[in-house]
Amino acid sequence: MPPVDPVRLFFVPFPTRTFGVETVSIDAGIVFDRCRISALSHNVEEALIGACAAWSRAVIKARLRG
Repeated sequence: MPPVDPVRLFFVPFPTRTFGVETVSIDAGIVFDRCRISALSHNVEEALIGACAAWSRAVIKARLRG
């Protein structure tokens, strides 16, 4: 068991006004739209950015093989 209850997060690459964040939040959890993602990403550590990029490359490569 995790020491805390997991929190659902939902990231979308477009503004939330296009789909109604209130409705989606009921099922998806905390919604981060493009504006929130940009606002919160300016202080991410370089190591984490590198790890995320490496993970993304690995997932893309694996999906392209399948």
